[in-house]
Amino acid sequence: MEGEKTADKAIGRTRGGLNTKLHAIVDGLGNPVKFMLSAGNDHDSVHAVELLEEVET
Repeated sequence: MEGEKTADKAIGRTRGGLNTKLHAIVDGLGNPVKFMLSAGNDHDSVHAVELLEEVET
């Protein structure tokens, strides 16, 4: 099946080829607080909610 080799990895096919995205939350100085990887063909908003839920208020 197509995609089996990358099923458990953050790799997605886009027009530019195989890509990965890094989503990050940073503090006021730009230091990373939380981050996650996703497949390049996933929409950013899907992972933004998941990542923002982990931020302490």
